[in-house]
Amino acid sequence: MLENPKNSHSCSHLENSKNSHISTHTFVFAKNVIQTIKDMTSVSFLLNDDSFQERSFSSSFHMIAHIHFVGTIEGDYLLSLNEVLAAKLIDAYEDGMSDDNLREIREDYGDFIKEVLNTAVGWSITKLEQTFGNLTYTYCVLVYGEIEFPEVSSGGVKIEGENGEILCGFSLNLVKLKIGRRLEEAKAENLRMKMELDIARRLQEMVLPSAKELKLIDDFDIAAFMKPADEIGGDYYDVLTRDGHTLIGIGDVTGHGLESGVLMMMTQAVIRTLLIHGETELPRFLNTVNQVLYNNAQRMQIDKIMTLVLLEYHAGKLRISGQHEEVIIIRKEGQVECLDTLELGFFIGVKNESAHFFNETTISLEVGESVVLYTDGITEARNIEKKMYGQKRLCNVINQSWDGSAEQIKNAVVKDVYRYIGKQNILDDITLVVFKRRQ
Repeated sequence: MLENPKNSHSCSHLENSKNSHISTHTFVFAKNVIQTIKDMTSVSFLLNDDSFQERSFSSSFHMIAHIHFVGTIEGDYLLSLNEVLAAKLIDAYEDGMSDDNLREIREDYGDFIKEVLNTAVGWSITKLEQTFGNLTYTYCVLVYGEIEFPEVSSGGVKIEGENGEILCGFSLNLVKLKIGRRLEEAKAENLRMKMELDIARRLQEMVLPSAKELKLIDDFDIAAFMKPADEIGGDYYDVLTRDGHTLIGIGDVTGHGLESGVLMMMTQAVIRTLLIHGETELPRFLNTVNQVLYNNAQRMQIDKIMTLVLLEYHAGKLRISGQHEEVIIIRKEGQVECLDTLELGFFIGVKNESAHFFNETTISLEVGESVVLYTDGITEARNIEKKMYGQKRLCNVINQSWDGSAEQIKNAVVKDVYRYIGKQNILDDITLVVFKRRQ
């Protein structure tokens, strides 16, 4: 948990501020931004006390993140910085990058800045509520370029780091805040998107296999875990049965958010349809999924692809096809085997026709042996030192809990991943599926 920075300061110029609330909460917010960035990246920023100004908010920076709060009062928390600094904070900037190159990774550093602002506001607003009671705040809105700001008194202070500076802003209207036209539109759009995201998230949860369904599968003891990094995740998994065969799939759409979530639900629908219509050849199965997703992505004009592996079990044999993370098999006495899927498939959605890329392999699976499937949100999870969790650690945890139930193995992995991450925020969707043969 973040330490709440000190809320007091002794600078004499603040004593003459027109609104002591503005000066106090601008500094509270700035200190929380410093702490949040340090916890997420280990990068240090220093507060420049002398840069504080109270006036209508303005910024020379191109990128502005904004959260609006309402209650007995209204106001705003704002972060403003240049995109180069944002990219450097996630180690995504390379010397000589053009503006076009930066725009290609906006989603990555934009999501990071949103997470910084959401976390810092979550801490800062608790201090504000001590005076003004319960407040609610909207999702973060990112705006690029010039923006019309309200004619309302705001506080702004800079925090400075090795690679640049960030302007932290706080505005407060004790009567009624008149938001600039563009911010008003952004606020309305934000509320609309929240409703749509809530609906989409609920739909996504509804198509996942329930615990009750999983218990009805005779061949396996199955446990699964999914945690999206965003409101809507891009990870996919499903467990389906037909005519004594069990089909298990797991995949990962690039990115996360609404577009990735939509493709995830498309994948689920196509796979279920093909199974109902009796498709049994896995490479042909995957090529059909690829064609549907490729053509839908083209129609939607989105640039998304995914990894996807399908495993079909019957009578002690497990057929595997598709390219994804390595399939982990737990043999008797806890021996762990890792099956590379690189030669078994290709990314889904890259091109319309990929049939020649999909291959199949078959392994035996005896009673008491297990299979663990996961997405890279686990192996690429980072601790406070930015080191990845890694497959080796994952296999070690599995080896230590191999004789437990599928639920126990799943819980051991999830607990260890969260212990490793510590205070860090989840930056990618996390999905884990464990199935253990019981007859």
